[in-house]
Amino acid sequence: MVETPLDVRCVRHPAAYGLHPDDTPSLQLYPSGTFYCFGCRRGGSIYDFASALWSIPTRGIGFVELRRRLGDTFDAAR
Repeated sequence: MVETPLDVRCVRHPAAYGLHPDDTPSLQLYPSGTFYCFGCRRGGSIYDFASALWSIPTRGIGFVELRRRLGDTFDAAR
């Protein structure tokens, strides 16, 4: 299976805000639930992205909070 990114480099989308100041958008989101920012050279899972965006740790009680907030944000069934 070839993974095709959702390229948001040319789009000012709220999902692309928050990781760092960026005059040239360079965030790619992938269908597998991963991301990579070419501006800050950081990537990872949806949990890593939410952790960076909301400043919540990915371990311990922070992970529980990340899951709750992601579920609320995307109205996911738990």
